[in-house]
Amino acid sequence: MSKKILLINILIFCVVSSMLSAASLYEKVTDEQYLKLEFLPLCTSEGQTIFQITNVSGQKLLVDPAFMEVDKYDAHRFGIDLVNLTISDSYPKMTSKAYVGGQGDWYPMEAGEVIQHKIDFREYAVSPLDTSAQYMPAFNGMPIRVITTIEGKKVTMFNGVFDTTFSSQFGPECWK
Repeated sequence: MSKKILLINILIFCVVSSMLSAASLYEKVTDEQYLKLEFLPLCTSEGQTIFQITNVSGQKLLVDPAFMEVDKYDAHRFGIDLVNLTISDSYPKMTSKAYVGGQGDWYPMEAGEVIQHKIDFREYAVSPLDTSAQYMPAFNGMPIRVITTIEGKKVTMFNGVFDTTFSSQFGPECWK
């Protein structure tokens, strides 16, 4: 094996090892004991839906700023999808916005605090969306890292949001 291939293999091993080590520092949580995630209707010129994150833990949390900074939030990059209900199991092709960067330190989220992200799917669509179709937003369970301030626990929350009641769906009247 050449030195170059050996060096690449060692580098890959080190990166994977460090990722697994960092991931093991965080407890995996799949429920809403810390954060409640939900979609709310919007249907204005600002967008079609609101992705709302609420601190339901009863304590101050330190949350991954990528999900908290409203002016830098990128819905597609951080797990928001759009489901076309008119064409079964169809997901319009989306893309992320230009990377803003600069997400800084942990975001201190007070107990009961609510963060709302207004989402206009037209900003993420690769090609024009069919505005005559029925759609529903979904959150694919992208991991959200949280540090509790009372217990000092490091938690990674994996919790997808897919509205089985279809109350968050929207149609042609919502594209303003």
